[in-house]
Amino acid sequence: MLFIPKQHPYLITYTMKNYSLTFLILLCTLNSSAQKNGIEIGAAGYTFYQITEQQKDLINVASLGYNRHIHKKWFAFLQYNKLPIKGWLLVQERPGLAKESVQKLTSRNKYNYFDLGMRYQVYQVKQHHLSISGGLSFAYGTNSYLLNVIWTEPEPGEPYGHPIDAQVQTKKEGYIGGLLGFRYDYRLWKNRINLGAGITARAYTRDFPFQINYGIHAGYNF
Repeated sequence: MLFIPKQHPYLITYTMKNYSLTFLILLCTLNSSAQKNGIEIGAAGYTFYQITEQQKDLINVASLGYNRHIHKKWFAFLQYNKLPIKGWLLVQERPGLAKESVQKLTSRNKYNYFDLGMRYQVYQVKQHHLSISGGLSFAYGTNSYLLNVIWTEPEPGEPYGHPIDAQVQTKKEGYIGGLLGFRYDYRLWKNRINLGAGITARAYTRDFPFQINYGIHAGYNF
């Protein structure tokens, strides 16, 4: 008969704790070194070109993003942007009650942007990182169209009359476009936290005005 010595319960518990602690340390080490995923929040402003009027707040865009380290200096990213976060008017393209604006788009209101693209790290010195990015974007929001407007005849001495009635229609519409960006990041806490700023140019189809976004962001990498 084979004799197997019986181990003390305390020794078994102590050994299991050692194995568990070793496994946790190894897991934490792997996780801290990998850091292939990242989430970001951002705040920004925007500028449109060839339009009539727009808001001029320095911060009027809120963003939420996810990025994935693909290979060496390459990252894939998804990002959602909501604008404006103050008021309802994104941009006024034409005077809202002018006769020349009848049957035309006059304003763009609340919009949502969905971005998908790639980012390439072009420069790194210690904790300082510079990157360029490009990708596709889908902009979706509410537009206002002036269907009809009635003006009074001008009084003596007045160059114009006054609008007394107007019909306005709002429609949900979407636009496909592209983006090109440049950003700076400073990494800290063993590269787990990144803080930075960036600028992005956006162009879309169907006469959507050219746009520049500029702002700051903060991210957590895991």
